Amino acid sequence: MENKKKKLIIGLILIIILGAIVFYLTGHLTKTTICKGTLDMITDEEVEVISSDDKVKETKTKVIYDYTDYVSESYPISYYKDYIKNSNTFYKNVKGVKTSLKVEGNKIIYEVDIQYSQDYMKDLVEAGLVSTNGSYKDKVYLNVGVYRYLAIKMIRPYGGNKLQGNVKLDTQYGAYKENEGSGNNKYQILDGEETPGSPEVYYYDLQIENAVGNGTNKPFHTFSQTEEEEIRTFQFVMADFKEANGSNTEYTVYWVRTFKTLDDLKAFVEQEDKN
Repeated sequence: MENKKKKLIIGLILIIILGAIVFYLTGHLTKTTICKGTLDMITDEEVEVISSDDKVKETKTKVIYDYTDYVSESYPISYYKDYIKNSNTFYKNVKGVKTSLKVEGNKIIYEVDIQYSQDYMKDLVEAGLVSTNGSYKDKVYLNVGVYRYLAIKMIRPYGGNKLQGNVKLDTQYGAYKENEGSGNNKYQILDGEETPGSPEVYYYDLQIENAVGNGTNKPFHTFSQTEEEEIRTFQFVMADFKEANGSNTEYTVYWVRTFKTLDDLKAFVEQEDKN
Protein backbone atom coordinates (compact mmCIF):
# COMPACT_ATOMS: atom_id res chain seq x y z
CA MET A 1 0.00 0.00 0.00
CA GLU A 2 2.82 2.35 0.94
CA ASN A 3 4.59 1.60 -2.34
CA LYS A 4 1.41 2.41 -4.27
CA LYS A 5 1.17 5.80 -2.52
CA LYS A 6 4.79 6.54 -3.32
CA LYS A 7 4.25 5.59 -6.97
CA LEU A 8 1.11 7.76 -7.06
CA ILE A 9 2.96 10.74 -5.57
CA ILE A 10 5.88 10.26 -7.97
CA GLY A 11 3.38 9.97 -10.86
CA LEU A 12 1.66 13.21 -9.83
CA ILE A 13 5.01 15.00 -9.52
CA LEU A 14 5.98 13.82 -13.00
CA ILE A 15 2.65 15.00 -14.40
CA ILE A 16 3.11 18.41 -12.76
CA ILE A 17 6.68 18.68 -14.05
CA LEU A 18 5.63 17.55 -17.53
CA GLY A 19 2.74 20.02 -17.48
CA ALA A 20 5.08 22.84 -16.48
CA ILE A 21 7.47 21.91 -19.30
CA VAL A 22 4.60 21.81 -21.85
CA PHE A 23 3.27 25.14 -20.58
CA TYR A 24 6.72 26.71 -20.84
CA LEU A 25 7.37 25.35 -24.31
CA THR A 26 3.90 26.32 -25.52
CA GLY A 27 4.46 29.88 -24.33
CA HIS A 28 7.79 30.03 -26.16
CA LEU A 29 6.88 28.20 -29.34
CA THR A 30 6.95 30.13 -32.58
CA LYS A 31 3.42 30.59 -33.91
CA THR A 32 2.39 31.36 -37.47
CA THR A 33 -0.90 33.04 -38.35
CA ILE A 34 -1.96 33.44 -41.99
CA CYS A 35 -4.49 36.08 -43.07
CA LYS A 36 -5.88 36.25 -46.59
CA GLY A 37 -8.14 38.81 -48.19
CA THR A 38 -9.17 40.66 -51.34
CA LEU A 39 -8.28 44.36 -51.22
CA ASP A 40 -10.02 45.41 -54.43
CA MET A 41 -11.07 44.04 -57.81
CA ILE A 42 -7.47 43.36 -58.91
CA THR A 43 -5.60 42.88 -55.64
CA ASP A 44 -5.35 39.88 -53.30
CA GLU A 45 -3.16 39.84 -50.22
CA GLU A 46 -1.78 37.14 -47.94
CA VAL A 47 0.01 38.02 -44.70
CA GLU A 48 1.96 35.48 -42.66
CA VAL A 49 2.53 36.67 -39.08
CA ILE A 50 5.25 34.88 -37.12
CA SER A 51 5.20 35.45 -33.36
CA SER A 52 6.72 34.18 -30.14
CA ASP A 53 6.06 35.11 -26.51
CA ASP A 54 3.03 37.13 -27.72
CA LYS A 55 5.33 39.36 -29.78
CA VAL A 56 5.40 39.63 -33.56
CA LYS A 57 8.82 38.65 -34.83
CA GLU A 58 8.28 38.79 -38.57
CA THR A 59 5.62 39.39 -41.22
CA LYS A 60 5.69 38.03 -44.75
CA THR A 61 3.28 39.79 -47.07
CA LYS A 62 2.44 38.66 -50.58
CA VAL A 63 0.35 40.98 -52.74
CA ILE A 64 -0.95 39.68 -56.06
CA TYR A 65 -2.08 42.24 -58.66
CA ASP A 66 -4.12 40.76 -61.51
CA TYR A 67 -3.95 43.13 -64.51
CA THR A 68 -5.52 40.69 -66.99
CA ASP A 69 -8.31 43.15 -67.87
CA TYR A 70 -5.95 46.12 -68.12
CA VAL A 71 -2.96 44.91 -70.11
CA SER A 72 -2.84 46.25 -73.67
CA GLU A 73 -0.33 47.37 -76.30
CA SER A 74 -0.38 50.85 -74.80
CA TYR A 75 -0.13 49.55 -71.22
CA PRO A 76 1.87 46.27 -71.20
CA ILE A 77 2.46 44.35 -67.99
CA SER A 78 5.90 45.99 -67.72
CA TYR A 79 4.15 49.36 -67.33
CA TYR A 80 2.29 48.16 -64.23
CA LYS A 81 5.39 46.43 -62.87
CA ASP A 82 7.37 49.67 -63.07
CA TYR A 83 4.50 51.56 -61.48
CA ILE A 84 4.40 49.19 -58.49
CA LYS A 85 8.19 49.29 -58.21
CA ASN A 86 8.27 53.09 -58.27
CA SER A 87 5.36 53.33 -55.82
CA ASN A 88 7.17 51.30 -53.19
CA THR A 89 10.59 52.93 -53.14
CA PHE A 90 10.09 53.83 -49.46
CA TYR A 91 11.04 50.22 -48.62
CA LYS A 92 14.44 50.73 -50.23
CA ASN A 93 17.40 50.68 -47.83
CA VAL A 94 15.17 50.19 -44.76
CA LYS A 95 16.94 47.89 -42.33
CA GLY A 96 14.98 44.75 -41.55
CA VAL A 97 12.99 44.83 -44.82
CA LYS A 98 13.43 42.59 -47.85
CA THR A 99 11.30 42.90 -50.99
CA SER A 100 10.87 41.04 -54.26
CA LEU A 101 8.86 41.77 -57.38
CA LYS A 102 8.10 39.33 -60.18
CA VAL A 103 5.71 38.86 -63.10
CA GLU A 104 3.71 35.71 -63.77
CA GLY A 105 1.65 36.12 -66.93
CA ASN A 106 -0.57 39.17 -66.42
CA LYS A 107 -0.10 39.05 -62.66
CA ILE A 108 2.46 40.92 -60.60
CA ILE A 109 3.54 39.41 -57.28
CA TYR A 110 5.06 41.75 -54.72
CA GLU A 111 6.49 40.29 -51.52
CA VAL A 112 7.65 42.15 -48.42
CA ASP A 113 9.44 40.47 -45.50
CA ILE A 114 9.77 42.62 -42.35
CA GLN A 115 11.87 41.58 -39.34
CA TYR A 116 10.65 43.30 -36.16
CA SER A 117 13.95 43.13 -34.32
CA GLN A 118 14.73 45.85 -31.77
CA ASP A 119 17.85 46.53 -33.84
CA TYR A 120 15.64 47.62 -36.76
CA MET A 121 12.77 49.29 -34.86
CA LYS A 122 13.94 52.89 -35.23
CA ASP A 123 14.32 52.46 -39.01
CA LEU A 124 10.91 50.78 -39.30
CA VAL A 125 9.21 53.58 -37.37
CA GLU A 126 10.90 56.32 -39.38
CA ALA A 127 9.88 54.53 -42.59
CA GLY A 128 6.25 54.54 -41.42
CA LEU A 129 6.06 50.73 -41.24
CA VAL A 130 5.48 50.65 -37.48
CA SER A 131 3.36 52.98 -35.34
CA THR A 132 4.27 53.61 -31.70
CA ASN A 133 2.81 55.05 -28.54
CA GLY A 134 5.17 58.00 -28.72
CA SER A 135 8.59 56.48 -28.03
CA TYR A 136 9.47 57.47 -31.59
CA LYS A 137 8.35 60.37 -33.73
CA ASP A 138 5.04 59.19 -35.18
CA LYS A 139 3.32 62.39 -36.29
CA VAL A 140 2.78 63.39 -39.91
CA TYR A 141 3.99 66.74 -41.20
CA LEU A 142 3.59 68.79 -44.37
CA ASN A 143 6.52 70.77 -45.70
CA VAL A 144 4.72 72.97 -48.22
CA GLY A 145 7.65 75.38 -48.41
CA VAL A 146 9.65 72.63 -50.12
CA TYR A 147 7.01 70.31 -51.58
CA ARG A 148 4.56 72.75 -53.09
CA TYR A 149 2.46 70.49 -55.29
CA LEU A 150 0.35 67.48 -54.39
CA ALA A 151 -0.52 65.27 -57.35
CA ILE A 152 -2.65 62.20 -57.89
CA LYS A 153 -2.89 60.01 -60.98
CA MET A 154 -6.24 58.30 -61.31
CA ILE A 155 -9.15 57.32 -63.53
CA ARG A 156 -12.30 59.06 -62.35
CA PRO A 157 -15.71 57.34 -62.53
CA TYR A 158 -17.55 58.13 -65.74
CA GLY A 159 -20.76 57.34 -67.62
CA GLY A 160 -22.23 58.32 -70.97
CA ASN A 161 -18.79 59.61 -71.97
CA LYS A 162 -18.98 62.13 -69.12
CA LEU A 163 -17.16 62.29 -65.80
CA GLN A 164 -19.17 61.35 -62.74
CA GLY A 165 -19.24 62.55 -59.15
CA ASN A 166 -16.87 64.83 -57.27
CA VAL A 167 -13.31 64.69 -55.98
CA LYS A 168 -12.33 66.76 -52.96
CA LEU A 169 -9.05 67.21 -51.05
CA ASP A 170 -9.98 67.39 -47.37
CA THR A 171 -7.95 68.38 -44.27
CA GLN A 172 -8.63 69.08 -40.60
CA TYR A 173 -9.03 72.74 -41.57
CA GLY A 174 -11.59 72.03 -44.28
CA ALA A 175 -11.42 71.19 -47.96
CA TYR A 176 -9.11 72.71 -50.56
CA LYS A 177 -10.82 75.87 -51.92
CA GLU A 178 -13.92 74.93 -49.95
CA ASN A 179 -15.37 78.43 -50.40
CA GLU A 180 -15.65 77.67 -54.13
CA GLY A 181 -18.36 75.09 -54.80
CA SER A 182 -17.73 73.24 -51.53
CA GLY A 183 -14.25 72.38 -52.74
CA ASN A 184 -15.42 69.88 -55.36
CA ASN A 185 -13.08 69.24 -58.30
CA LYS A 186 -10.78 72.15 -57.51
CA TYR A 187 -7.73 70.41 -58.88
CA GLN A 188 -5.75 71.38 -61.95
CA ILE A 189 -5.13 68.93 -64.79
CA LEU A 190 -1.55 68.44 -65.91
CA ASP A 191 -2.32 68.22 -69.64
CA GLY A 192 -5.19 70.70 -69.43
CA GLU A 193 -8.11 68.41 -70.27
CA GLU A 194 -9.88 65.29 -69.04
CA THR A 195 -10.84 62.25 -71.11
CA PRO A 196 -13.45 60.00 -69.45
CA GLY A 197 -12.04 56.54 -68.83
CA SER A 198 -8.38 57.59 -69.22
CA PRO A 199 -5.74 58.08 -66.51
CA GLU A 200 -5.22 61.75 -65.69
CA VAL A 201 -2.78 63.57 -63.44
CA TYR A 202 -4.49 66.08 -61.14
CA TYR A 203 -2.53 68.45 -58.95
CA TYR A 204 -3.02 71.01 -56.17
CA ASP A 205 -0.92 74.07 -55.37
CA LEU A 206 -0.59 73.96 -51.58
CA GLN A 207 1.19 77.32 -51.35
CA ILE A 208 -1.79 79.47 -52.36
CA GLU A 209 -3.26 81.82 -49.78
CA ASN A 210 -6.30 80.50 -47.89
CA ALA A 211 -5.73 77.09 -49.47
CA VAL A 212 -8.23 75.30 -47.21
CA GLY A 213 -11.36 76.23 -45.27
CA ASN A 214 -14.35 78.33 -46.30
CA GLY A 215 -14.00 81.52 -44.27
CA THR A 216 -17.23 80.96 -42.30
CA ASN A 217 -17.70 77.93 -40.07
CA LYS A 218 -14.23 76.72 -41.11
CA PRO A 219 -11.71 79.60 -40.95
CA PHE A 220 -9.36 79.93 -43.88
CA HIS A 221 -5.95 78.38 -43.39
CA THR A 222 -2.74 79.02 -45.33
CA PHE A 223 -0.08 76.34 -44.99
CA SER A 224 3.25 77.52 -43.62
CA GLN A 225 6.06 77.94 -46.15
CA THR A 226 8.78 78.44 -43.53
CA GLU A 227 8.37 75.40 -41.27
CA GLU A 228 6.88 71.93 -41.17
CA GLU A 229 3.23 71.75 -40.14
CA GLU A 230 1.56 68.85 -38.37
CA ILE A 231 -1.33 67.41 -40.35
CA ARG A 232 -3.95 65.18 -38.74
CA THR A 233 -6.39 64.82 -41.65
CA PHE A 234 -5.26 64.77 -45.27
CA GLN A 235 -7.47 62.72 -47.56
CA PHE A 236 -9.22 62.55 -50.91
CA VAL A 237 -13.01 62.32 -50.76
CA MET A 238 -14.73 60.62 -53.72
CA ALA A 239 -18.50 61.13 -53.66
CA ASP A 240 -21.77 61.56 -55.56
CA PHE A 241 -21.24 58.74 -58.04
CA LYS A 242 -24.53 57.55 -59.49
CA GLU A 243 -25.37 54.02 -60.58
CA ALA A 244 -26.72 54.05 -64.14
CA ASN A 245 -26.65 51.95 -67.28
CA GLY A 246 -23.22 52.16 -68.86
CA SER A 247 -21.74 53.99 -65.88
CA ASN A 248 -18.49 53.09 -64.20
CA THR A 249 -18.70 54.01 -60.53
CA GLU A 250 -15.24 52.64 -59.74
CA TYR A 251 -12.06 54.68 -59.70
CA THR A 252 -8.45 53.60 -60.11
CA VAL A 253 -5.62 55.35 -58.25
CA TYR A 254 -2.12 54.85 -59.65
CA TRP A 255 -0.14 57.02 -57.27
CA VAL A 256 -0.20 60.04 -54.93
CA ARG A 257 2.99 62.11 -54.58
CA THR A 258 4.32 65.57 -53.70
CA PHE A 259 6.66 67.60 -55.90
CA LYS A 260 8.84 70.66 -55.39
CA THR A 261 7.99 72.20 -58.77
CA LEU A 262 5.71 71.65 -61.74
CA ASP A 263 8.79 70.83 -63.80
CA ASP A 264 9.55 68.00 -61.35
CA LEU A 265 5.99 66.72 -61.74
CA LYS A 266 6.17 66.87 -65.54
CA ALA A 267 9.56 65.15 -65.59
CA PHE A 268 8.24 62.35 -63.37
CA VAL A 269 5.21 61.79 -65.62
CA GLU A 270 7.34 61.89 -68.78
CA GLN A 271 9.71 59.29 -67.35
CA GLU A 272 6.76 57.15 -66.30
CA ASP A 273 5.33 57.29 -69.83
CA LYS A 274 8.65 56.07 -71.26
CA ASN A 275 8.71 52.97 -69.03
